[in-house]
Amino acid sequence: MERKSFKWMIVDLMFMYIVTGLGLILMAFLMEKFQLNGTFVEVGVTVIYVVSGIAGGLIAGKKMKRKKFLWGLLLGSLYFLILFAVSAALAGRLPKDLVHMGTTLGICMAAGTLGGMMS
Repeated sequence: MERKSFKWMIVDLMFMYIVTGLGLILMAFLMEKFQLNGTFVEVGVTVIYVVSGIAGGLIAGKKMKRKKFLWGLLLGSLYFLILFAVSAALAGRLPKDLVHMGTTLGICMAAGTLGGMMS
């Protein structure tokens, strides 16, 4: 992987986390305004993962031009790994629910791959 590839991946990941942050702010606003329950949070977070992954995959595919789906898969995987590492560091422990963690990894990877294929 070239140095140029590494730089755009960092920028792409930052964009994905900006999309995530904006999605979380919107979700918090909607929860406060409409008094939504915990199910809304679970669905909302999943939708945010998907939207962020697709956005990152689209950008990756457009920049790399070849093997777009693989670049999208890589970005989706990196997105999850950073999200996982930050969550574990903030909680001070690894998550206990490995099934949920695996599902989230799968969602992030699939969304990134889909974005790459759509580019």
